[in-house]
Amino acid sequence: MATLEEIQTIVTSTDGKVDQLLIWKAEHTKEHTLVERDVADNRAVLFENPGVISKVNTLWNCKHDITEWREFWLGTLRYLIVAVVVAVVGWLLLLYKGIPL
Repeated sequence: MATLEEIQTIVTSTDGKVDQLLIWKAEHTKEHTLVERDVADNRAVLFENPGVISKVNTLWNCKHDITEWREFWLGTLRYLIVAVVVAVVGWLLLLYKGIPL
């Protein structure tokens, strides 16, 4: 069994640590409240403002339209490059064989 003096030294040594824990918890709670307030403000701005929602929707649709056009033009460019390569190879073969155009 521990004596009263040993118990008192243990309690005294843990007293400072308990104070540190309580101070940390108070600061953490305060920071958590500030974060919750910021999140609530951001949600209010984003979801309660129909103008922002319509702008985001417009941007999303624009991105979708741009993606379709980009795919179209890249496909066209691929076919054009293949046609140019085939034409150049054919022209070089005609030059090699000596066939006049």
